[in-house]
Amino acid sequence: MSDGPHRSLNMNRSWKRLAECADNEAFSVADIAGAFIPALEQSCREEVPDALLQELKRIFGDQQRPLFEEQKVEEIAALRSTVAGSPLGCALIDGAVRTACDGTLGTEPLVETMTQALLNRATRASRQVEEHYYRNSTDQRTQNVRDRMERALKAAALDNLARQILTGAVYATPHSRKRTDLDDGVQL
Repeated sequence: MSDGPHRSLNMNRSWKRLAECADNEAFSVADIAGAFIPALEQSCREEVPDALLQELKRIFGDQQRPLFEEQKVEEIAALRSTVAGSPLGCALIDGAVRTACDGTLGTEPLVETMTQALLNRATRASRQVEEHYYRNSTDQRTQNVRDRMERALKAAALDNLARQILTGAVYATPHSRKRTDLDDGVQL
């Protein structure tokens, strides 16, 4: 007997952990939202080179923006070759090009762009998990996992993760508090 459809999910360990949390009613929506953060952080480490982040920070932080707006868009578009085949990296480049075309450069627009790229990646992964559950589980269970993941994604602190990634801060994976007492059971 299987431990659940998340075991055969063709994703890395952190995404499997997220699917497991979403499938198990013992985990709250906050727990699931917390599981999104390390999964996205790992995907970012795998799909977005540090050199790309450094180059985007340089381009968005340059104070000469009114003079060379078209050049900045071209510089960002030229970075696409560094992330070929990487969904998160491509979403980040696309968002950065759109932001630069609007003429809004600086730290906060870059954080918003990174947040949107992370949201895009999380949404894609959620759909992948949902599709896997449709193939390997019941419709009711699949719908429950989908609903819980959607609610958790709305509650996830993606903007904080975007800031941490852009500043180069190492993200410490939060662990669920160990419940040792009888009264420490599932929250009602």
